Amino acid sequence: MNTTTTNTASGAAEYLDVNDLAALLRCSSRHVRKLVVDRVLPAPIRLGALTRWSRAVVVRWLEERGGGPAADRGGRRVQVR
Repeated sequence: MNTTTTNTASGAAEYLDVNDLAALLRCSSRHVRKLVVDRVLPAPIRLGALTRWSRAVVVRWLEERGGGPAADRGGRRVQVR
């Protein structure tokens, strides 16, 4: 995974791009974009022209939902709604 790490006053914060997030969720980057449009995923952070997600926010969101949108369930992919 390619992650961007930025130092802040509170320590290091890690950010994911769309491809990193897709890999984490085990889905395509196109599906990640659809989840953003449908407002299923936490809102991304805009860093100039870049779109990133905080790894901590995404991990918390996954824990609240009990898995990811493309978590394996008997060989099929299940979409979170």
